[in-house]
Formats: sequence, C-alpha cells, structure tokens
Amino acid sequence: MAETIKQVKELKKKVSKLEQDSSSNPSKDVVKFPNGTDKLNLERCNNDEGIVKATLSCEDRLGLMSSISGALEQVKAKVVKAEIVSVGGRTRSVLWVQGLGNDGTGTLKSKLRVAMQKPPKMQRFTQ
Repeated sequence: MAETIKQVKELKKKVSKLEQDSSSNPSKDVVKFPNGTDKLNLERCNNDEGIVKATLSCEDRLGLMSSISGALEQVKAKVVKAEIVSVGGRTRSVLWVQGLGNDGTGTLKSKLRVAMQKPPKMQRFTQ
C-alpha cells in the first residue's frame, strides 16, 4: 500500500512538470492533460472555413462521448478534427467543428456544458 501511494505521488509530480513544460513552451506536438476542474472554452479559428475550436475538460464517465456527440448533432455541427486524452478519471477533448453559422457558438457552448454534467444517478425501483 505504501509503495502504491509513493508511485501515485511520483506520477502526480511528473504530470505537474509536464503541464508546466507544455504551458511555458507551447507546441503542436505536446499533448495537454485533462484539467482538475471542469472547463469549457470555444474560440473561432482564424480561417475562412468557419471552424470553431471547442476545448472541454471534465470527469470521464460512461456515455460522455455520446452526450457530446448528441450536443453536436443538435446544433448540426460537423467535427473536422478531434483530440481526446483521458487520464485518472478525467478527460480533455479538443474538437474542431464546422457549420455553426454566426450565432451557433453560444448554442453549442450551452449544449456542451449540459453534456459535460454528470447525469443524476438513477434510482432502482423494486417491486
């Protein structure tokens, strides 16, 4: 048990160092890890194709990607590129989406925010 705790602490230090290195020296080849807090950010890419980059970090759970996919379908957005990293029960997804139109980013943001939320636990009914 003590050895496991020691290994977890060492891994946390390594992750922290990697996060610091990637933020001080941003590069396309550096994979960013999921954040410890839930975050969602949308930004328009500087191109003529109307691409929006959606970055979200939240708790990893069964059905999360399905919820995200449903949110994208609701706003009729098309994913042109995706990067997903899951570590330690957290996930970070970066999605480049197209086809939102001028007012679609606000709607997409609210739909993704709902998709990120953990659904309430289902109660079992016994008869």
